[in-house]
Amino acid sequence: MFLFQLIGVLNYELKYIDEFDFWYSLPVILPILFFLIYISVRIQKRAAKEDPLKKEVDDEITKIFSDKL
Repeated sequence: MFLFQLIGVLNYELKYIDEFDFWYSLPVILPILFFLIYISVRIQKRAAKEDPLKKEVDDEITKIFSDKL
């Protein structure tokens, strides 16, 4: 959305921002959106692996909420 607004502001030929169509910024926004989705999937796959530290933290949180200190 920032790019959409920035392109609209930089386009000095427009009298009103409403004249700027969203479709002009779509080719710029879509690659960025797909890249962010790709990074999100990669991070989630990496985080899904069993991490001993995460297991310890989850155990401690469970102990705290169950009053088994």
